[in-house]
Amino acid sequence: MTTVNIDLKSGAMKKETLKCLLLLAVVGIVCSCGQTARRLPLIPDGVKQTMVDGKPVIDTVYKTISDFGFLNQDSIMVTNKDFDGKIYVADFFFTSCPTICPIMHRNLLKVYENIRAIRR
Repeated sequence: MTTVNIDLKSGAMKKETLKCLLLLAVVGIVCSCGQTARRLPLIPDGVKQTMVDGKPVIDTVYKTISDFGFLNQDSIMVTNKDFDGKIYVADFFFTSCPTICPIMHRNLLKVYENIRAIRR
């Protein structure tokens, strides 16, 4: 008899727990529906139309990095002029940043490794 009562109580508790979880899920969904998705500003920045040989040409406008100059690990000045005519990815991060910087570093390392593998 005691075993049957425990089973009934645990069954009732399971039903109440499921009801609470379902209610929380519904409230979470309803609350999140009114929010607009926040997105990082990604390139491209827009498009522009120019005339080439008398015909309109639509081209993508990309964000650019301002002129820069930094000392590298060997105390040699590196500027944007060192990369003239080359495609490069710039990632300015703090080496002591504990949040997003390690993640960005790992992701850019993956990009570099993939590009290096393609070039071989």
